[in-house]
Amino acid sequence: QLCAIYALFMFLAWGLNSYILRRLVVAPVKIVRDQALAITSGKTQLGEEIPLPRYEEMHDLAGAFNQMSREMKEHDDTLVSTVAQRTKELEIAYTNLKKSQSQLVQSEKLATIGQLAAGVAHEINNPIGFVKSNLGSLDKYFSKSKKIIDDCRQLLETQGSVELNAELKTIMRQNKYAQICEDYPELIEESTDGIDRVSIIVQNLKTFSRVDDQTLSLCDLNQSLESTLNIIWNELKYKITLHRDLVELPSINCFPQQISQVLMNLLVNAGHAIEEKGDIWVKTWQAGDKVFLSIADNGCGMSPETQKEIFEPFFTTKAAGKGTGLGMSIVSEIIHKHSGEIEIESTLGKGTNVLISFPFQGNEIL
Repeated sequence: QLCAIYALFMFLAWGLNSYILRRLVVAPVKIVRDQALAITSGKTQLGEEIPLPRYEEMHDLAGAFNQMSREMKEHDDTLVSTVAQRTKELEIAYTNLKKSQSQLVQSEKLATIGQLAAGVAHEINNPIGFVKSNLGSLDKYFSKSKKIIDDCRQLLETQGSVELNAELKTIMRQNKYAQICEDYPELIEESTDGIDRVSIIVQNLKTFSRVDDQTLSLCDLNQSLESTLNIIWNELKYKITLHRDLVELPSINCFPQQISQVLMNLLVNAGHAIEEKGDIWVKTWQAGDKVFLSIADNGCGMSPETQKEIFEPFFTTKAAGKGTGLGMSIVSEIIHKHSGEIEIESTLGKGTNVLISFPFQGNEIL
């Protein structure tokens, strides 16, 4: 009987011990395990705490687990933030690299075009010199020949026979001598004027083609504008009426070819904005320590959305193959490089006004 009581006591003790073990140890550990599995599988977020048991050992275990979860949550948040920041920096770096690469390609193309233009200008310049010199000589020779013929005719009229004089008049009439003498000065003048115009275009072409000129020098904005207009006028003259309002300006310290590139891009854009017939107004003035230039047109204009992105690299409203989307980006970069500013006002369907300004004293080239 005593053995039976002892066995019953041991059985009850074992059951109570098992119960206490499950309540005090197994259950809290299971809670910790389940929470860890839930975090691993993504069902529970880091930082979510488990209830703390009342008993000291399991309380400390659960507390340590909660502390670990909070710290891991903080590290995870920091890692996510760091990755997001680095990703943004990489995107910016990639965009800048792509922009720089495209602008480098554009600069290389311009350099190649400039070299070709300089070579062509040089080759054209030599025969132009010959033609202009020969026109001058021809004018002198004709004047002397006309004087000889007129003297001979006067001599025949006073001392020659009537028959010879009449025959000379017939020859002169048949060969339209009077008309030749009347037209010749005008023909020489028109030819000389044409050669002078070609010389100006060649000189402007040589000036514009100095793409490798990285020397700072003083530049007259009006002169650069006129030179650029001469270069691109053939593209504008059939549909554009140009209005000039230019005043004398102080010179600015700059890279002249880059300023010419800015003016060319803005003027060509203004021309492209006009589909059939339209007007372009160019105006310069001085205010304070700055010089200003505005280029306005009554073309198609731009929407507010387009204006927000107009200086972004590769943004273009032109059809595929008609533009690189780098023109206005390069314009903005060059202007800011010269410590200048650019503003655009545009109304869709009415036109656009581009205002640029440069300091003419103490400007720092960035």
